Amino acid sequence: FPKFRETEQHFDIAEHTIAGTRFQVQGAQDPDLGSNSVRFYKLNQNDQFDIETRERHEEKIPFIVLKKALDRETQSTHRLVLTAIDGGNPPKSGTLNITVTVLDSNDNRPVFSQETYAVDLKENVPVGTTVIKIKATDLDEGSNGEIEFALGRNLNPRVYEVFQLDSITGEIRVKGKVDYENTQIYKLDVEASDKGQPPLTVESGLIIKIIDVNDNTPDIDVTSVSNIVSEDSKPGTFISLISVTDKDSGDNGKVMCSLPDNVPFELKPSFKNNMYSLVTKGQLDREVTSHYELIITATDFGQPPLSSLKL
Repeated sequence: FPKFRETEQHFDIAEHTIAGTRFQVQGAQDPDLGSNSVRFYKLNQNDQFDIETRERHEEKIPFIVLKKALDRETQSTHRLVLTAIDGGNPPKSGTLNITVTVLDSNDNRPVFSQETYAVDLKENVPVGTTVIKIKATDLDEGSNGEIEFALGRNLNPRVYEVFQLDSITGEIRVKGKVDYENTQIYKLDVEASDKGQPPLTVESGLIIKIIDVNDNTPDIDVTSVSNIVSEDSKPGTFISLISVTDKDSGDNGKVMCSLPDNVPFELKPSFKNNMYSLVTKGQLDREVTSHYELIITATDFGQPPLSSLKL
C-alpha cells in the first residue's frame, strides 16, 4: 500500500501569496508496480487549497495549490490531509498530515531560469568538473532575495556520491566516478530557497545523460575448441567458436577480429554480432607444420580503438 516517508509535513506560507502558487509535497512510495502503484492523490475538502499532480521522472509528484490568498489575521494555521491511492482492486491508500502556518512578509519566490535542465556529460571526467550552473532569481530585496541552492532530499543515494551542488553559485560538480557502464542517466531534483523568514523554495528537474567513451577493451572467449585437426581436412572445417564482448556502447562496443596473415586458418563472421567461427582456409601438411599457435586480435571501432589478444 502507498506509504509516505513521514507522517507529517509542515509549510510556512506568507500571507498574500498569489493564488495558483504550488508547493511540492512529499510523494508516497508503493512497492507494487504498474497499475497497482500510486495512481492519484486527493486532498480533504477545504477553502484554501487544491491538489495538483505532475509527472516527473516517471513518478507522480503531488503539489498543494493555493486557491486564494491567505490572511494570517483571519486564520494563522491550516491543517490538511493528503491521501495517496493506488490502482489495486480493492484500492489501498496512505495519508499525510499537512500543517500550513501563515506568516507575514517575503512574498516573492525564487524563479529558476529553466523549469527543467538537461546536460550531457562524458564518463571518466575528473573530480571537480563543472557539470552545469543552475540559475534562479528573486524579485525581493535583501535577505528575502538572496538564494541558496540544494539537491532534493529524496534522490537515489548514488546521486549524492557522484555529484555535489554549490549552495551559493549553483554549480553542480563531479565528486565521484562517472561510469557509463554503471549508470547511463541521472535524474535530479534541485531546489532554490531565499533567505526570507520564512524561506520560500522552488524546485526544478535536472537530467544528466552520461556519454560513453571508449574505456573498455574487447573480451575474447574461445569455446568448442578442437585442438586436433586432420591434415586432410577440407577448407572450411570448423575448429572453434569465437565470441567477443565489449562493455562500451555504439561504435565503442563494435568489435572486429583478425588472425595473422600467414596461417591456413580464417575467421568467418556468424549471423550474430561479434561471433566468429575459426575454420581451416587451405590445405594442411603435418610434415611441414605440425603445430600452430594462433593469436586472435579483437579491435573495437572507438576513437582511438582499443585491442586485446587471445592465444
